Amino acid sequence: MTVAQELVPCKTQGEMLKENTFKYKASQKDCRICSRKAVCLPPSQEKRHCIKLSVYYAEFERARDLNKTLAYCEAIRKRQSIIEGVFACQDRLGWARCKLRGLWKVDCEGFLASLAHNILKALRKLRTRVDTLVSVARQRMEMEMLPT
Repeated sequence: MTVAQELVPCKTQGEMLKENTFKYKASQKDCRICSRKAVCLPPSQEKRHCIKLSVYYAEFERARDLNKTLAYCEAIRKRQSIIEGVFACQDRLGWARCKLRGLWKVDCEGFLASLAHNILKALRKLRTRVDTLVSVARQRMEMEMLPT
């Protein structure tokens, strides 16, 4: 069963409008008596008897259903917090916009931006480790200095 048959149970004939869009037409007589007319057509198109659907309609519906799940909401929240932080860091480094033209040059520029971000991230982690080691060493020295 095609997407058009699932969505539009009346007799339809499809015509390709654009590369990825079909226009399904039913006769006015069939459309007028159809019980699903309110579902098929938005209120602004009640007098018309045609529907425009993307070739990828089934995938859009599946993605829409997936977007409603709790697991998706948690994953997108986590992804947004990570990715937005990376983009903000790159903006501060001056990588908000590509300065070069050409696919290869833009790829190189993106590589340099991610390399700079990762080096700064590694330095921050290294600094926190060094700071903890220094604080532990100070505590040990203070403990040794205390008279027993």
